[in-house]
Parts: sequence; structure tokens; C-alpha cells
Amino acid sequence: MGIAKTRFRRESQGPRTIVTWSFEVDMGVNPAMRYIGLFMDDWVGKPYENGLISLKKTVEDQQ
Repeated sequence: MGIAKTRFRRESQGPRTIVTWSFEVDMGVNPAMRYIGLFMDDWVGKPYENGLISLKKTVEDQQ
């Protein structure tokens, strides 16, 4: 597999901030790797969701 990139994007909306956490990897043209890529959301989706929940709690606890 190629190099995976992860990004955070913050967007202010009045008193709120919307955070988007993204994951990107180039699976190339290998059919097996592209097939594996179909499962990436299942593999990283829940940990990312838990991370965003943890980030939200941390920020709210500091207010």
C-alpha cells in the first residue's frame, strides 16, 4: 500500500467548530489492493468516530 495521509479540518460556525477528520491512501491499480480498500471505512471508521467523540469531550470539559 502507499502512504496514508490523515487530515483535520476545522470550520467555525458561530460559537461552534465543525471538525472533519479524513484518511486518504492511494491503493494503486492492483486489483487485490483496491478490493482491500473497500473495507477501509470499516477498519478505520469506528476508531476515527471514537477519536472525534474524545476530542469533543476534551474541548467541552475545558470550557
